[in-house]
Amino acid sequence: MKEWHIHNQDYFHTLLLEHVTFLKGNKQIWNFLLDDLQQYFSNKATPLKIYQDATLLPRNDFSFIAFSPNEDFDSKALQQIMKTQKKQFLNTLTFSPFYKALADSWEELIEEVEFLNNQNSSASLNFSLLPFDRDWVAKNLVFSEKSYLNLSNFRKILFQLETLETTVEGKQQIICIVNPEKFLTNAELSRFYDYLEKNPNGKHYLIITESNLAAATNVFYNDTIRNKLDCFKVKNKLMKDFPANWDNQQFSIACNWYISLVDKYRDETVFLDLETVDNLETFIYLYSLFILTSTPLIVDLARIPSSLRKYFENLLLDTL
Repeated sequence: MKEWHIHNQDYFHTLLLEHVTFLKGNKQIWNFLLDDLQQYFSNKATPLKIYQDATLLPRNDFSFIAFSPNEDFDSKALQQIMKTQKKQFLNTLTFSPFYKALADSWEELIEEVEFLNNQNSSASLNFSLLPFDRDWVAKNLVFSEKSYLNLSNFRKILFQLETLETTVEGKQQIICIVNPEKFLTNAELSRFYDYLEKNPNGKHYLIITESNLAAATNVFYNDTIRNKLDCFKVKNKLMKDFPANWDNQQFSIACNWYISLVDKYRDETVFLDLETVDNLETFIYLYSLFILTSTPLIVDLARIPSSLRKYFENLLLDTL
């Protein structure tokens, strides 16, 4: 688990990164951030700075690719990579003895055309054969889509992913997959997520998704990225003031509830009452986390004992 602190002139965000990181919430804002990340890692001029913990992230050490899975293989990222793959394939092909034999035979055919022209009684009717051209071979060297189109969508996305992953050597790869749920069924999506989680290849996968099949790692809520780091940062403060015996397991449960609720409400305001969690102890941890992290919410304390209400009032005053 890593922390990225992203600084720009207009914003500051902290991302929690895992091997597979799910980004949920306001899709438009994620797309803006995605554009900024692409500029940063492509070495374009940008005011953006990314720190991993307290160290500036060296952009030259990373390859950042974003793509949207699709049936027709027309993603810009994939097209660019296929162009590179084709160039490499053609370079290999030119070393083939058959390629050299074809070029030599073509030269002989040019000479044969000249010979026939000389034999032609009509001096005004001459033909010429253009020289053998590598570009002509390249133009007619095409990706065979037949076998690809016969694949299931799950196999197609794996093929696309493997194509992207084999393009860069010597750099850490970050691959951002945008809305795979538009391409895969729920069953395929679960299988795909499981494949990524169990594929420890040193790569990082960022997945922008609106699917509820994945537990959120980072959620845009109320124009702020929320993640479990928010909870961990206030843990010591919460332990110090907590009105009951501390329980790390209950704290962990409350952190999961925190992320689950901001993911559920996203563009609305979280509503919290005792029935939300149906457990008073969990409610104390959870509401305390919302207070200490300054996360907006609407809360109903009608069924909460008065002694605990006083605790929450004091906690709110401490945050002012």
